[in-house]
Amino acid sequence: MKTSKKYLYPLTIFLIALAVCLLSIKKGHQWGDDFAQYFAQARAIYLGTTAQFVKDNTFVVLTSPIDMATPVYPWGFTLLLSLFYPLFGENIVLYKIITAVTVALISVLLYFFLDRYIEDKELSFVISLAFGLDYFVLKFVNNVTSDMLFLLLCFLCYLPMKDYFKEEPDGKKLLLMGLVMGYSYMVRSQGIALILSYVICEAICFLRDRKVNYRRLLPYAGIIVVLALDKLLLPHGERSSLYFLESMDIATFIDNIRYYFFVLEGLMPVPYSLQRPLYLAVLILAIIGIVQIVRKKESVLSFLFIVLSFLMFTGINLLFPWHQGARYMLPCYPLLLLLAAYGISYVFEMIKNRKVILLAEAGMLIVLCAYGVHSYAYYNIANRRGYDKGAYTDEALELYDFVENETEEDAVFCFFKPRAFYMKTGKLVYKPIAMTKEYLKDADYLIECDEDDYVRIVAVEGVDFEKVFENDRLTVYRLIH
Repeated sequence: MKTSKKYLYPLTIFLIALAVCLLSIKKGHQWGDDFAQYFAQARAIYLGTTAQFVKDNTFVVLTSPIDMATPVYPWGFTLLLSLFYPLFGENIVLYKIITAVTVALISVLLYFFLDRYIEDKELSFVISLAFGLDYFVLKFVNNVTSDMLFLLLCFLCYLPMKDYFKEEPDGKKLLLMGLVMGYSYMVRSQGIALILSYVICEAICFLRDRKVNYRRLLPYAGIIVVLALDKLLLPHGERSSLYFLESMDIATFIDNIRYYFFVLEGLMPVPYSLQRPLYLAVLILAIIGIVQIVRKKESVLSFLFIVLSFLMFTGINLLFPWHQGARYMLPCYPLLLLLAAYGISYVFEMIKNRKVILLAEAGMLIVLCAYGVHSYAYYNIANRRGYDKGAYTDEALELYDFVENETEEDAVFCFFKPRAFYMKTGKLVYKPIAMTKEYLKDADYLIECDEDDYVRIVAVEGVDFEKVFENDRLTVYRLIH
């Protein structure tokens, strides 16, 4: 029975999570600019035009508001996408399958992660499957971004570090983990948190043993190899991924503390009105879990890496001059789930009746999975997988066709989602900070979209507008300076 559970639960989690993720895939893609930059970078890798992309996107980003992005995102995720470009081409829907598989794999890794700490396999099953079917997580299937891949890499580091301090290290595993940590930094600059956490763990081993274990230095070799290849083979933009540190101030830091204390409530797999109560309940269970870990005298070192990673990821977000959102705290979520699992296990220990516990776990499974499955996957199928707006509507496709065939080759455009526009047309474009002659001086055309509350045509002194294209959603004006 134990052997069957060892394989049955992970396989069941993977198949169910993958099926629901695939059912959640929508046609097209929203305007959200991040996906467009990732996709444009991936295409540039495949076509061998990375230098031209960096030049064009530097104009797009640096001419637009400062908080838009960096001219070049870390290349790790786009390298993965570029491998599929010969098969998927420009079909954005097919790239969503990569994220669907990634979510299913994360759900399985979460099961193995929890199973290494708590004895109740059914509880690990419930929590892991609930994660994979979470409404918040399912939304990522329709966003071709690096979030889920980065979380997968975090789990690949969390898992082996549990026994790092009590086992003679396996050199091959440590080298592999180094490669994973290096690649995580290529996927997201937040990957520095994993690297710094390992450095601290390795330093503690040295202080404890009073000698250098050269096998524990192998991860550094993996990290150096990956980052060296990244720097040597791929171009990087003018602005660092850590440029935000220049805008850090104490007032924003304090405000971020208040914000991030509650931001993880957005990950709760229940309707919005119930997220805060459930989150507070999870926090209470996590506190109970901490008490139980101390009471049972479990090795603090087995939790050290993930605790350090939690602190590092949180610290990075606190230093940002603006609120990043719950998705940037995803690498912190596993620790919260683990501590809450310890708390739930303690409650179940008091119940003692195994049948009652199994019934409670079945109830948890239904309650925690129902919202995401019904409100996202089922709703998506009922609405024929369609987006009613975004970068792939018929109106948007008409716009691209007009721009490519009816405008000058060197024309410059203003649009509220410049990176999506550049991805589809290859034209230089930027987002105007304000509708003034100064901010429109570099543009030949301005595009108005009824899905945007920002760009509206108003009288601008010194600039005349000539309407040259219009459909139900989008209007193009030639700017006469």
